[in-house]
Amino acid sequence: MAHGECYPGRLHDQLYCERGRFHVRQHRLDQNRSQFSERDHLSGRWAEYQGAAVTAGVLPSLGGTSNTPISRSGVLTETHTFAPTLLNEFRFGFSRNTTFLTVTDSGFDASTIFRGPDGKPLPGVVNGAQNVLDSGLPTIGVSGGFATLGTANNYRRAA
Repeated sequence: MAHGECYPGRLHDQLYCERGRFHVRQHRLDQNRSQFSERDHLSGRWAEYQGAAVTAGVLPSLGGTSNTPISRSGVLTETHTFAPTLLNEFRFGFSRNTTFLTVTDSGFDASTIFRGPDGKPLPGVVNGAQNVLDSGLPTIGVSGGFATLGTANNYRRAA
């Protein structure tokens, strides 16, 4: 990250970074000579990343995706020294990554443009007003070197 985008937190060993719509938080805890005994060392780490990204499609507001990833991880370590040549370390870790992908054309009613000669929507074309979950521009491939229109079929259409 460029200089000036990260700043320290209010407590010791915290770091916050922001860049556009992405946020990173890091925390660290180190405790020597804990309340239990002088032979214990406790340490912990926590990292969190949140953001939002939009990937544009071929047409404005059609065919792109929106992504809001969240990643969290932490570790807690306790080390006990029994003798100068014998120690025990307990470590617990946690990691979770989630992402929420949606298409940017969610809610687009393709039945308004794909109509048969009788003026009725073509069979299989989703009415976006009645079914937001499956709405959007369907994938349309045109031969001859033209770009594909619509979002890929493997994306969920809406939330």
